[in-house]
Amino acid sequence: MYKSLESQLMDRLSENYEDFKSSLNGVSRTYLFNYAPRIAIVTEVYKYLTKEHMWDCDGDIEMLLVLKNPLTLIADEWEKCRREHADNIDFALLSALANDSYLTEYPITKSAYGGIYIDFGEARKYEYFL
Repeated sequence: MYKSLESQLMDRLSENYEDFKSSLNGVSRTYLFNYAPRIAIVTEVYKYLTKEHMWDCDGDIEMLLVLKNPLTLIADEWEKCRREHADNIDFALLSALANDSYLTEYPITKSAYGGIYIDFGEARKYEYFL
C-alpha cells in the first residue's frame, strides 16, 4: 500500500512524539518541572506540524523524512528562535501594562488592598482602593 509523503511524515512525527513522551515516564516531578519548557516546545511544534502547517512542498517533506527524528530538529530550531527573539517578551510586557484592565481582569495581591496609586501618564491617573 502506497502512503503519500505527507502521510509518512505525519506517521514519523507521531512516532517521534510518542517516543518523546515515553522518555518522560518514571522521571521525577522535579525533572518534569525543570524540563517543562522543552516539553512545551516539543508539544507546540508537534501540534503545529501535524495539525496547522500546510505542507505544500514535497521537497521539504522529503528532506525531513531523511531524518529519524525530524521533530527534534524543528523543536531545536524553534527553541533557538524563541531564545533569539526573547525581546518579544518585553513587547508582551509593555502591551499587557499599556492599560489598566489587568487590574480588574487578574487577581491582585493582598498587599495591594491598602490602595495603590498608578500613574499611566498625565491623561490617566488612578487611585485604587480595593
